[in-house]
Amino acid sequence: MKNIFSKSLLILSVFVLFSCTNNSGTQIPVIYEESLKDISDKRNAELNWTKEIESVRLIRDINKSSSVISTVKLSPEIMAVSVQENPPVYPFLEDFGSLDTTNLSNELREFLDSFCSKICTWEFDDSLMDSNYVFSLILFKYDVEQLYNNSKIQFSDYIYGEPFIDKDVITVPVRFSTNDVTLDISVYVDKSSSFKINQIVIDNFVVE
Repeated sequence: MKNIFSKSLLILSVFVLFSCTNNSGTQIPVIYEESLKDISDKRNAELNWTKEIESVRLIRDINKSSSVISTVKLSPEIMAVSVQENPPVYPFLEDFGSLDTTNLSNELREFLDSFCSKICTWEFDDSLMDSNYVFSLILFKYDVEQLYNNSKIQFSDYIYGEPFIDKDVITVPVRFSTNDVTLDISVYVDKSSSFKINQIVIDNFVVE
């Protein structure tokens, strides 16, 4: 009986030893599971995205704007105003009108400058007048001198107002000024190839 037990114990020991030997060389299997990021990246790669509607705005540098000087700190409000296409605003004198002279061509402005610079020194060049309307210049000189008590006036400055452009004539308001006198006139210029004045009208004369 003792021999049988010893043999059984020996067989069991050999079996256990053999089992342990076999298990020692076996690698534990690694189970790989996809992370949420992997799944998201995979699905994102498979998606067919539409074209960006405002792709330029997405890469636009909002720290600068061509319509705002660099010294102004940008804000959402300033950016919103700067991108609006508003018409320019011109000065407006209550007793004279708008100073928008964008409709005056360079040629017409040069012609008017020649006329007004003469008036400032109270000189009169009839070559700037239409030959049929030289009397308008003479009457203008006479009327102003009568308003100024028959004295000669020296104007220091003049400005143009917004012109009125008709089919054949351009009417330009002009204000002459000096220390104590303001003179507003309307100059009617013929739109022919060579500008000529055919009428001068006194609109306002103020002595301070």
